Amino acid sequence: MKHLLLFATILLGQKNFAQEMNLSFQTGYAFGETNSFKKIMLFTAVTGGYEAQIKNDNFFSLSAGGAALKFSYTDTGNINVFESRYCLNINLSLKRYFFINQRSDFFIEFGPVFNYCLQDKKLKKKINLDQTVSQQNLGNDLGLAVTGAYKKMLTDKISIAIGVAAQRNYLFHYKNETDKIQVKTTAFSIAVYRKLGK
Repeated sequence: MKHLLLFATILLGQKNFAQEMNLSFQTGYAFGETNSFKKIMLFTAVTGGYEAQIKNDNFFSLSAGGAALKFSYTDTGNINVFESRYCLNINLSLKRYFFINQRSDFFIEFGPVFNYCLQDKKLKKKINLDQTVSQQNLGNDLGLAVTGAYKKMLTDKISIAIGVAAQRNYLFHYKNETDKIQVKTTAFSIAVYRKLGK
């Protein structure tokens, strides 16, 4: 992590190539699978990022933010469980732009994403039962994220991008195997970009 921050700091100090900061919001659904069930889940995420030109239409991107999964199920005791899981995510990616005209482009972005589960909340409901159970720092996983989007300049400094993002986790490291959720997400994505420099 220290090396990534140092790399980003060095890039931010450069002025001889294109650089942008961005704020992105995603909302959609996820197919989640545990040892005991498969569910469709609500997925939301907010991230802030930085990207810098590598060569021509190819860019390097670094972003970080938070994501949430929300879903419900009935456990073995016939108790209704409403679960919310909150994660920190860090994404490194390569981005390729395809020219449309002077003020708009299409891009494809892909790369690894690291997710750390900060908190998991379970609201358990049944007749004469209304209980909230919370756990912190459950574990982490590593996955792959892909985004395709249309990007349009609004001013000389500000752009907006609208597209679709997908993500899947592969490698898991959790304290308890029962806390692991294998997730495939598909989400609508909207992002605002701010060009750095002149």
